[in-house]
Amino acid sequence: MSVSTFTGEAVADTSTITRDPHIRYSATSPQGKENLKSLKKALNIMRDMDCTDPRSWYYQGAIHWVPTKLESTSGILFENPLCPDYSEFFDQDPTKYVIDAMTNNGTIKAITSIRNNITTNVSSKLLASWDNCTHVTNQAGVPSNIHFLPWHRLYLHHFEKIVRDLSEDPNFSLPYWDYISYYDWKVPDRQRRKMPEEFYNPKEEYDPNHAGNSLYESGRACDLNMGKPISYKFARDDLRNAVEDLNRQSIFEDFSMAIEQAPHNGMHKYIGGGEMEPDEADNCNIFNRIYNRDLKDDQTPQLGLMRSIPSAGFDPIFWLHHANIDRLWAQWTNKKYIYVLPEELQKVSWPYQFFEPDGEVIGYTMDEVVEAVYSMDYEYYEGVSTGRREVVEGTLDLEAIAKKPRKTLLKKLLGFKLAQKALGGSDQEFTLRLPLGSSLRDKLKEILLPDEKSSLQLKEIIQSATKERLSQLNFMLEVNVIYTGEPEGTYSVYLNLPKDEKTNTTAIEYIDTYFLGNISFFVLSSDRPTSKTFQFEISDELLMQIEKLENFDPDSISISIRKKGRPVNDDVIVESIAIYSRD
Repeated sequence: MSVSTFTGEAVADTSTITRDPHIRYSATSPQGKENLKSLKKALNIMRDMDCTDPRSWYYQGAIHWVPTKLESTSGILFENPLCPDYSEFFDQDPTKYVIDAMTNNGTIKAITSIRNNITTNVSSKLLASWDNCTHVTNQAGVPSNIHFLPWHRLYLHHFEKIVRDLSEDPNFSLPYWDYISYYDWKVPDRQRRKMPEEFYNPKEEYDPNHAGNSLYESGRACDLNMGKPISYKFARDDLRNAVEDLNRQSIFEDFSMAIEQAPHNGMHKYIGGGEMEPDEADNCNIFNRIYNRDLKDDQTPQLGLMRSIPSAGFDPIFWLHHANIDRLWAQWTNKKYIYVLPEELQKVSWPYQFFEPDGEVIGYTMDEVVEAVYSMDYEYYEGVSTGRREVVEGTLDLEAIAKKPRKTLLKKLLGFKLAQKALGGSDQEFTLRLPLGSSLRDKLKEILLPDEKSSLQLKEIIQSATKERLSQLNFMLEVNVIYTGEPEGTYSVYLNLPKDEKTNTTAIEYIDTYFLGNISFFVLSSDRPTSKTFQFEISDELLMQIEKLENFDPDSISISIRKKGRPVNDDVIVESIAIYSRD
């Protein structure tokens, strides 16, 4: 089967801007701006299509996910003006159900999947390709992180083809929002951190009766829709810091998990209003049209479209955000030459089903997924391909990839501690000390000075080690949590914060020394306790502290987790904390 993103010969461009359909450009470049015109044109058409059409805006967004539960945050139980065929989830009178539920503990309880309770007015075909994004476990309850990057690359690929067809622009390619690059060593400037102007100017919701701006969405963080840049602190902590950690990843599954955690999840939350300061949130009333509800009602937390999995795919900025995540993956692949293999994907079953511009459904085996994602016929503007080094005469050489020497990094436990610490509500922070014994000291000596029986202090060992040896360090912190509902908070994780409050407050700002990253939830609401693991690469912070801090204790380290921003009433328990080495 063909998975080419470019069919037929390109015709002359009516614009004076020359574009190559095989190159994805930054949205702020002249070529990117031309492509945004075509994206806007296509979305005008897609928004007018019936939601049962696989090419429609609603259907394409629902492939990612769509609200499927009777929840207090959903108004589509009663009416869904965007897709009338998809509402009233139950055979019984929905109004009666709500009254009954409200008398039971005063809340509307989450219910089983719409797949089991959908009314007969929605065909099974309508739901066949919905609710397929990889931010959940599969049917066997296994996390699907390894599919995150391949699935979204193919999701964008098929969307790009539909836009190219409907806009009648054979030179169209999907632009990306360049808010961070794999090669950034400092925080991007204000211009790069601004959302492309076309997405908020004019600020006019699309309406079939008077058109409007099909790229605009009011359900976003208000500062972005006013043309303000992503805050410097967020860009520093959640973008640049995250990219630094990505550079140390040398296993595809670890890289996939890391990039999904940050910058992916963080940007979803930021765009959707989840990182607004209290005073800003008070003046920013977000209406989420997918849930058909003003989410400030009843003191419900702010939830713009991008903040929640079931509504994220409906905001047009979603496509540019994920194009940049795809670009980061391509940059990492081009630097590391590390590929995922079909057998790795096969260990965790996941459906890959998308649609062609003519409405034909396309499914992929895992062999075809790997063939496709590393043989895409586009590259990013700076010359970064998706994996062409292994493509010979247009075909991916899977045998060559499989035969390449692959690092087998063993995961060795250095320290573990049960935490059972609550976060959310009145508990907004805690510090836990993790005893390591001699495990950290022994591992550092083993990697940095393997052939010497040295009595040197750790600082001296690090100063004596070669850059090559230092680059081989791979220490990971794993934080296992149990959550219920859909946690709204962001929790910052620190290594060895000073004990006294004055020094502690100052140390928090030294992100290269103490700050490890953020725990940020981009999950479906769960009505039962659900586990999730967050990983943090901590090698650089360990090295920095050993060299800088006089009182660094390699036998016992502390991990602090602090609520970031305003208090929230999350139901989150930190179950355990562990330190590993990979070598």
